[in-house]
Amino acid sequence: IQRYGLTLTIEQEVMIWSIIVSVFQVGAIIGAFTGSKLADYIGRSKAFLLNHILCLVGSLLFITCKLFKLVEMLFLSRFVLGLSGGIADSLVTLYLAENAPPSYGGSY
Repeated sequence: IQRYGLTLTIEQEVMIWSIIVSVFQVGAIIGAFTGSKLADYIGRSKAFLLNHILCLVGSLLFITCKLFKLVEMLFLSRFVLGLSGGIADSLVTLYLAENAPPSYGGSY
């Protein structure tokens, strides 16, 4: 924000941090809905590999946002990490359901 020459009030800072936190959940929702379709399209193993690469990219963005002092990069990194988390959630559930013994099917 200093880069733009803006001075924020406390309420504006709280709003920005709230949006930054919420962007992760938006990415996770989108990732959860697309994870199984991605696994069907490119295969389970490649979907896991793609998800790990996505997580690595999000982590690198998260680390470098402090270096470049870019709030926008923080938004993007949180979204990418949320997307990766959502995809992982659906892929791991699918993997466990496929590899569970038939005797455990439908039980807790």
